[in-house]
Amino acid sequence: MGYDVSFHPISPEEMQKWYFTPLTWVQQGQEEKVLALAAQHGIEDFYAEKYLDTLRVGAGTAPDELFDKSHGFYIAVIQGFFRDYYYTRGSA
Repeated sequence: MGYDVSFHPISPEEMQKWYFTPLTWVQQGQEEKVLALAAQHGIEDFYAEKYLDTLRVGAGTAPDELFDKSHGFYIAVIQGFFRDYYYTRGSA
């Protein structure tokens, strides 16, 4: 069985700015703020919608869900909308 490795460089400040703050916007019904943030960073409309979809999933995550399998994964996904990431399959 193979394995995948990805590296998503993101700072704590970026996590707050790109994930946790927008997550609260989604929870408060302020999704237009998410789309505005995406536009500020030049994210194409298609990917802005995927960003918003990811935050919607995060907003619906149960509080007892494992962080690594939920928010930690979603943070890696949204980082890919803002900056390059690195991915390999079956290698180190």
